Amino acid sequence: PFYDSRPPEGWPKGSINDMDYPLLGSICAVCCVFVAGSGIWMLYRLDLGMGYSCKPYKSGRAPEVNSLSGIICLLCGTMYAAKSFDFFDGGGTPFSLNWYWYLDYVFTTPLLILDFAFTLDLPHKIRYFFAVFLTLWCGVAAFVTPSAYRFAYYALGCCWFTPFALSLMRHVKERYLVYPPKCQRWLFWACVIFFGFWPMFPILFIFSWLGTGHISQQAFYIIHAFLDLTCKSIFGILMTVFRLELEEHTEVQGLPLNE
Repeated sequence: PFYDSRPPEGWPKGSINDMDYPLLGSICAVCCVFVAGSGIWMLYRLDLGMGYSCKPYKSGRAPEVNSLSGIICLLCGTMYAAKSFDFFDGGGTPFSLNWYWYLDYVFTTPLLILDFAFTLDLPHKIRYFFAVFLTLWCGVAAFVTPSAYRFAYYALGCCWFTPFALSLMRHVKERYLVYPPKCQRWLFWACVIFFGFWPMFPILFIFSWLGTGHISQQAFYIIHAFLDLTCKSIFGILMTVFRLELEEHTEVQGLPLNE
């Protein structure tokens, strides 16, 4: 069986006995509806070009990779449904509720990076994909290691993440200046979420019941849900609108990329 790293009963900081399971289950159910709904909206809008006359999307000539945002949200929404079921069951399902979080991240986060890189036509797409995958693998290792070694895995994950993030920021900045102003505004807010909110996850880990214990387990799950909604659904919506605006600018209006 998988290792269950939830704190034992009576643990003073964030004990599982202090958790409001119906509340957490309800939050995850709302997240499931919102995330999955946004994923369906993304796929529907890209396929039909709602509000746009983007022929590549309507005719099916758009790159298939442009659908990644919607697929990621559908996968994330499915995971939230599983988390909701587990919380309503009091965390007693055979597959520990903590594992749903990491299964979600290991699959969706590398795909999200790939989606971002393909949308902006960045170099080193596969390198970024595997750098994020290794970072998340270190996160899983840190989660399942019930000793001080978890911080060694945490440090290793940071070593993978830091050069990747710096390289990605440099390439995104170069590409940002190429796009027309009406596209830049959507990309700007997507970058704010991408580079501003994603670092919150390792910070949250340090202060959570898995680290210093300053944040209870219940607060950990609630903050995680908020960050997840922002980093996947809101980010995906912004990138979808960015793609549609870009297609409208270049394919329909026939304008150069930098006008």
